[in-house]
Amino acid sequence: MTFQSNGPSSGTPLALLSESSFTQLINEAFRHYHSTLALSRSALANSALILPTLVVDEASPSAEERGRGLRLLLRWAVEQIAPGTVPFPVGTFRPFDDPTWSEPLWWRYNILRHRYLDPLHPDDFVDGGRYTETLMALTGITSTDAFFDERNRAIREVADRLRQQLMDGAANQTLQQMALAETVQLLAAQEEATTLLGIAAVFDEIFPRSLLLAMATEEQVLHSERALNYLIKNRLLLVGDDQRHLLLSTTLRAYFYQRQPADRVQRRHRAVANFYSDHDDPLLTVRHWFRAGQSERAAAILFAEAEALVHELQGAELIEALLQFTQRSVADTTWREIQILLSDLYYRTGQPEDAVAACRRALQVAEDVADQARIYRRLGKLYATRNQLHALPYYHQAAERFAPTNPELADLLKDRGWLHILRRNWQEAERDLTLALSIAQTTAGALQADVMD
Repeated sequence: MTFQSNGPSSGTPLALLSESSFTQLINEAFRHYHSTLALSRSALANSALILPTLVVDEASPSAEERGRGLRLLLRWAVEQIAPGTVPFPVGTFRPFDDPTWSEPLWWRYNILRHRYLDPLHPDDFVDGGRYTETLMALTGITSTDAFFDERNRAIREVADRLRQQLMDGAANQTLQQMALAETVQLLAAQEEATTLLGIAAVFDEIFPRSLLLAMATEEQVLHSERALNYLIKNRLLLVGDDQRHLLLSTTLRAYFYQRQPADRVQRRHRAVANFYSDHDDPLLTVRHWFRAGQSERAAAILFAEAEALVHELQGAELIEALLQFTQRSVADTTWREIQILLSDLYYRTGQPEDAVAACRRALQVAEDVADQARIYRRLGKLYATRNQLHALPYYHQAAERFAPTNPELADLLKDRGWLHILRRNWQEAERDLTLALSIAQTTAGALQADVMD
């Protein structure tokens, strides 16, 4: 079976198609409603319309998944043109004495449903007739012309609904829930597979197959290998080319994650954190310790690994990891250090406004004068190239709070001395740089060299 599509549908964005071309696409899709392969070749199945239905693999869906998504979209659209609540939903038996068969307001719904979605069985055809004659008899439509007029109006009404959905996406959530309901039906009698998905839901990254099976064994899941093969076969878990790595889609992950008991979720995150710790992956270790409710432990790892992560060009990932913390999730001292580290990272990456904001958050919980000094020094440095008059008071407040022999004071004096040079305040510059050099005599040579320079 081939799916025939005319000119503009193959290359023209759906939103730019004429009304007649768009309606023609809908008409063709109804004709191939029961062939997912044929549906997958429609421009509709390769458009934003079906994105909410791609709950198994939103990044690289299969042709069958695109076809199923379009079929679900058509079903939703037909349900929208029903004038009221459908007494016998699609997929259930509808008795012939249902009064909505012959209600004129239901004709368009009846025609599309029982010609395409739920086709009448040949055993139910009237003598000498097929779909058209039987539907005319059931609905009471008196002529073939009237029947096809209603059918064409129904197609256009569905096209209007779908064009509106293409523009505003108002039904995205509904479509996603419909797709989820269809997908979860695959697990109706698969208890072990359902448990495996609950375990897999703690990962929002690609994860080792061996780890999932080890966690399943720890939870005494029977036949876990067989259950995993079932999930892979049905693409409920995606598998890499090497068969050793797995991925659960974002939508399925959220669905199963929120259905797990909180204590079980935290226990699973602890197991995963220990695994990644043993395999020297600090960012994933932190992610799972944090979700296991171990925020302080997660923060301590980030502090210890920050420089190494920056050297490995993972500064953006480090910032993202730090931003997951809230003030309530850690002690004030930890929150202060998180904000100071964030400020330093923002400074390095050319985000001064964010760096200043982080300093101000740190200052709110800095009670010790030494900690206040560290923050004021950073504020001075941040303002030095933006507003020198703002920078000098911050440097002054920091200098007042530092211990006289603190190496960071030497760094501050070096920076403030340079600022005085820029402002041609030669005496102040000489004083700061001389004092910085005297402090730096007991520190590493790099700082001495900077001051001399």
